[in-house]
Amino acid sequence: MASHSDVPATDQQVLESQFGPVAYAPSELITFAEGLFGYEDQRAFLLYDHPQYRPFGWLISVENPDLMFPLGPVDQVLTGYEPKVPGRNEDDLLFVIVTIGKEEGGVTANLRAPVLISKNSRSGRQVILTDSHYPLRHPMMPQGEGG
Repeated sequence: MASHSDVPATDQQVLESQFGPVAYAPSELITFAEGLFGYEDQRAFLLYDHPQYRPFGWLISVENPDLMFPLGPVDQVLTGYEPKVPGRNEDDLLFVIVTIGKEEGGVTANLRAPVLISKNSRSGRQVILTDSHYPLRHPMMPQGEGG
């Protein structure tokens, strides 16, 4: 994950996001060949590590930095979630897109459409699972709890 201080100045590019300027190296970009569901035209993303939101990261579109998705690494934010994902490789990290609701539902995770990111190839894909017992909005934290 990219963070403010991880990038050597000689290889640095800057993305203007809602977090302010985010420095990154082109080698840190993650390419989604098919985009994300509903955002198929967005293909290049940066996984940004903001210290205030750990263990969650932010998937920021390079083409449209206003488009950001909070991602939760499954191994750190959920227990018992082990979907059968077609074509998953050993080096794939599994994430869920998180929604932070101001009203009903609080913080939820989309368990029906996980995101896979390959550590080796820096490629990503979102998989729509056909197993309907995984909800689109799995409660992680009810409204009003947490910081």
